[in-house]
Amino acid sequence: MWDYPKSAKHRAFIDELQAKHERELSKVRAAEKKQARAADGLQALEEIKALSAATREKTARLRAERLARAAENLVDKRAKSVRKKK
Repeated sequence: MWDYPKSAKHRAFIDELQAKHERELSKVRAAEKKQARAADGLQALEEIKALSAATREKTARLRAERLARAAENLVDKRAKSVRKKK
């Protein structure tokens, strides 16, 4: 826009202003990255908790099924042994 020679003092001020702006911008970007990592960590923790709960539920269901089969087999064995004795 303005294409005129700038003094050394003016150029130094502009350079300092740009450097300050870049430092502030890098701080903001770092804060955003930190916040994103924290959010990702929380999301991962929630996923782990959900998977853990699902595993516990599945284990409990399978254990109940196994115990029911074992009880049924025990009843069948006792019934067969009673029949054989008679």
